[in-house]
Amino acid sequence: MIDRDGTMDIIFPTCSRHSSSTGLGHDCSINIAYNQQIPTCSSESSIFGSDGKLTCRGHGDMCRSDPDYAFDFASSEVSSFLMLLLRGSTDIQSLLSIPLSSILPTSGDPQLLLHVPGEPNIPLPLRPGDFNVDGFPDLLLTIHNSTAAPGVITRKAGHQVRVLENVPCGNGVAGCEGRKSGRGFKVGGGSGWEVLDDIWDASGASWLDVDDDVPLTVSGWEYADN
Repeated sequence: MIDRDGTMDIIFPTCSRHSSSTGLGHDCSINIAYNQQIPTCSSESSIFGSDGKLTCRGHGDMCRSDPDYAFDFASSEVSSFLMLLLRGSTDIQSLLSIPLSSILPTSGDPQLLLHVPGEPNIPLPLRPGDFNVDGFPDLLLTIHNSTAAPGVITRKAGHQVRVLENVPCGNGVAGCEGRKSGRGFKVGGGSGWEVLDDIWDASGASWLDVDDDVPLTVSGWEYADN
């Protein structure tokens, strides 16, 4: 539920090329295939059309199944538009593809760690989790950073964990180009985030509710082949 509309969406990365030895993907994008179902109402009660057909789900019908649900993985805007017309709405986006370079513009070609280096059988999926408890899932991923690790003279390359916050669309929010409403992502940063910058040899990360207080904690880990 990337947009908290009561339906489960599909989120996955794509990269133009990838190295099985390093596990890094190049020219990557984060893709969201939205679950196209009967939308939710702005009111508590469901609304039915003159033909008796449910047009939007109220709070009490959030779990009502929609046998006509659909996912559209076509990159063509025309295909997506036609699919939305068939669903009776043009307000819902069917597929959103966000270049990772637009989320991390200062990193050149930000390389996404797709699996543990040298271990393609240990994949590292994008990990959704609502760390700030605002009802919208955020994303946890691991990237290559050419200046991540401390060095004798200059900083060296390494892997760092990044949190992508799910935020309302606005100026500078990745994934919001040409849209005034909806949601996009920005990199978590500023005061309190310094601890993630100090991790430079991460092989992956997960969300954990360590102290059972609801907010999620980031757990980074390093893989050693010995």
